[in-house]
Amino acid sequence: MKYKFLLIILFNSFFSCQKSDFSYLLPPENIINQYTKPYSPNNINLSGWDKLESILKSGYSKNSNQDYTKDIQSFFATHRNILLPDYPIYISIGLKISSNTNVFFQKNSKIIYTGEVKGRHYDIVKIENAENVTLYNPYVVGNREAKLKHTGEWNAGISIQDAKKVTIYNPIIKNTWGDGIFIGSETAGLSEDVMINGGWIDKVRRNGITITSGKNVTVENMLISNTVGTLPQIGLHIEPSLYEEVLDGINIKNVYTYNNASAGLGINLYAFSDKAKPTKNINISIDGFVSNLSNYSMSFSIGDLNNSKKYNGNILIKNSTLTKPGVGYIWKNKDNVEVSYMNMKYK
Repeated sequence: MKYKFLLIILFNSFFSCQKSDFSYLLPPENIINQYTKPYSPNNINLSGWDKLESILKSGYSKNSNQDYTKDIQSFFATHRNILLPDYPIYISIGLKISSNTNVFFQKNSKIIYTGEVKGRHYDIVKIENAENVTLYNPYVVGNREAKLKHTGEWNAGISIQDAKKVTIYNPIIKNTWGDGIFIGSETAGLSEDVMINGGWIDKVRRNGITITSGKNVTVENMLISNTVGTLPQIGLHIEPSLYEEVLDGINIKNVYTYNNASAGLGINLYAFSDKAKPTKNINISIDGFVSNLSNYSMSFSIGDLNNSKKYNGNILIKNSTLTKPGVGYIWKNKDNVEVSYMNMKYK
């Protein structure tokens, strides 16, 4: 709580300038189509996969009143190659994905969350303490606007915590109470060898994507739009929570952010700024990033107001375009924030 309180104080000047008259803007159709191409692996024969539909009552697709969450969770716990039905399924608590599991979403497959959010660990799809997991075209819908007693700022559409070898193709995530996708740890650990390729995150409440702790994490070819509701409200935010966490080999490629309430991209390294501890090593590469119509295109927070602690390593941003920010292209809490730029365009 101390860290969070400090973060709110130090970001006061940044967030006080955010859009008070935020309006939802649908990204241009050509941009949506560019980033939401269904992934169809050629080497998979889905006829041999385990069909979740086999446990659902006849007519389920037309009547979602009956809660099958426990049955769906049991199916996921006992099957490794899972084919979702070609219609939405509804869950009232988060769905845990076990190690060595592959999940394929068909054209009309969706996971729709119907339950309340009562704090931490109320994420919708949970890949936690697991490895060797692949999700194909996951479509996850939250219920941030439901008239329920939601609390806190959690409830990610997909949560990857203390996990290894996770691959997600073309995720579409909308309307979550928390982040769209969370990558990292809440136990001072890390997630390792994570790749997210393609997809669209829209109208989530906290951040589109949050990365807190990871090694060899790649996010590429994604659209993140209309992030608004509770701070930080950033499209893609790299923000370790604890000194023990890791940012090593974080690669962001061809990510397009659109109309996010605070910023398109954010990097916040407050957790690494303790002068009493050894300097942290970090390695972050951002290539082909676009921010369009967000309040700030990018924001950087390193150290606190009385601390000039830096880091070892590199933050490199290259081949990127910052367009039509509401307030400014770049916000920094300190003039000596060290970020390297190459081939940048400001429009």
